[in-house]
Amino acid sequence: MTLTGAHDPRAVREALEEVGVAQLAGESLHTLSGGEFQRALIARALVRRPDLLVLDEPVQGVDFAGEIALYELIRRLRDRLNCGVLLVSHDLHLVMAATDTVVCLDGQVCCTGTPRAVAESPAYRELFGPRAAGALAVYAHHDHDHGEGHDHGEGHDHGEGHDDGHDHDDGHDIDRDRDGGPAMLDDFFLRALLAGAGVALVAGPLGCFIVWRRMAYFGDTMAHSALLGIALAALLEVNLTLGVFLVAAAVALALLLLSRNRAVPTDALLGLLSHSTLALGLVLIAFLTWLRVDLTGFLFGDILAVSRFDLAVIYGGGLLVLALLALIWRPLLAGTVSPELAAAEGLRPERARLVFMLLMAAVIASAMKVVGILLITALLIIPAATARRFVATPEAMALGAGLTGMLAAGLGLFGSRSFDTPSGPSIVVAALALFLASLVLGALRPK
Repeated sequence: MTLTGAHDPRAVREALEEVGVAQLAGESLHTLSGGEFQRALIARALVRRPDLLVLDEPVQGVDFAGEIALYELIRRLRDRLNCGVLLVSHDLHLVMAATDTVVCLDGQVCCTGTPRAVAESPAYRELFGPRAAGALAVYAHHDHDHGEGHDHGEGHDHGEGHDDGHDHDDGHDIDRDRDGGPAMLDDFFLRALLAGAGVALVAGPLGCFIVWRRMAYFGDTMAHSALLGIALAALLEVNLTLGVFLVAAAVALALLLLSRNRAVPTDALLGLLSHSTLALGLVLIAFLTWLRVDLTGFLFGDILAVSRFDLAVIYGGGLLVLALLALIWRPLLAGTVSPELAAAEGLRPERARLVFMLLMAAVIASAMKVVGILLITALLIIPAATARRFVATPEAMALGAGLTGMLAAGLGLFGSRSFDTPSGPSIVVAALALFLASLVLGALRPK
């Protein structure tokens, strides 16, 4: 990534120092973290000493602590350089708290003006719902006098009518909680906790069957196919969750059909489909040059960006998955113990297995935002393996796996908040810690 024309090395160094990444001057871009990469992009713009900074989703791929720091950096640059900032963001709370002029877009300009004027606009209320005006209630928005250096926030909506759920410190007088963070942190953090709990509660019982049937590699294969689903959904302009579900379901059906042909061993089929679908997804995304994709979020999750609509999908879909699992529980369990006996009793274990695979596809599609497609299998397997040591019945293990997953989600999120670590991997690490603790407790428990 180079600048057009030559620039004074001293000016480049000063720009890097301005954004706090001077120590990374000799590093390759692909080695930078999300926050470092965004700061490098801002430094690239600062070299020209612009009168107007145009920032399109400047915190993409950054955790919530990094987001707060980046927005504070943008505020300082605006005040020190006396430049305007044109900020494009889906973050409703930020737009309403940190800007002087808002332009709200929904395929066209639906309203514009000061944050308060926009919040009271009928078009705005229709787009975001009557409660959206409450976004202003937690802020004391100040009018700024920066000469020509005004902030302009654009709120985009892509038909789902929700915000990303991040709340940031923009340097204004925002109420703070006891930890020193923005008070609205609790809003999106609560949504993240609810999302993690909802996915874990559904993933736990399904994970039990993965453990019992020794299908861990199968789960990985379906999860890796999710990236191909994302690429196809973007290409065909359909809902991402639907696209992931359809592709994962297609992979599951392909495995069922191909596994009946003994010419290729099942483990070889799993390896072929797992890595092929992942590679196809990456290649297809590379061809979609007009598409801006946060691969880090898809691969490792972006649970802090969960919206109310996402929660509705997780809990609505989760209830449906659990209801269907209850219907097929007996034939699926019998087929796990002995497919031949289950078939002899007329329980149709193959049909139960097919439904189970479709339920797996649904959970993978809904869990993608929580832990990412590379870590979904861990959320399915580890809580089930942890609960297995302390229960006596399959039903108790399913309940224990769900509760263990919920505990891991909570511990992981609070750990992520405290230690500034990625949320999705932190949840998996918390689940691993619970599993290791179960091993210790199991060893200490009297025989």
